[in-house]
Amino acid sequence: MQTQPLAAFDFDGTLVRGDSMWAFFRFVWGVPRLGLRLVRIIPALIAFKAGWITRQQAKAQIIRTFVGGMPVTVLAAHAAAFTDTWVSTRLRSAGLKKIRWHQAQGHRVVLVTASLDIWTRPWADQLGIGLIATAAEAVDGYYTGHIGPNCYGAQKVVRLEQAGWLTPDTPCWAYGDSAGDRELLARATHAFFKPFHHPPHLSDESTDA
Repeated sequence: MQTQPLAAFDFDGTLVRGDSMWAFFRFVWGVPRLGLRLVRIIPALIAFKAGWITRQQAKAQIIRTFVGGMPVTVLAAHAAAFTDTWVSTRLRSAGLKKIRWHQAQGHRVVLVTASLDIWTRPWADQLGIGLIATAAEAVDGYYTGHIGPNCYGAQKVVRLEQAGWLTPDTPCWAYGDSAGDRELLARATHAFFKPFHHPPHLSDESTDA
């Protein structure tokens, strides 16, 4: 028996224009306080660029700096507002239409992103789609600053397999825009690289680019 077809969408750069992580941190902290925290992570960014630490280690340091110790309820409120403002204005209408098309076909639609679940879950829930993201650890109502495996590259395929949504028999559509989507696109039966980056039609009222 054939498994339910899967449509897996990357988020940053694919469905939305720009990087949601830095946009969310700016949304939460504001520019002055964002700058102060950026200073703290400069050593980690330099170490990553030099190849001295991994992407996972660099990201963990960033998340500890910007999220560690924050109440879950506070960031949840910020994430809901972020979804209604930044995400809604950055969303590519062609990507949203494709999501709705897959839903109409009865496909399982999943957002698969290296961004944190903190700010991607509200949007995924709003659209009624699944979410596989980098998980932020919370204990007793506060984020610890620790994260699970970075949902980047091969980890996207691993997480989909662990969820039981991607098997050797699963027809899979995958949409991505960067090297972090390479393994997922290679695994898909229908792969689309930068599919929504064309200019909008004159009849398109969105701000997509």
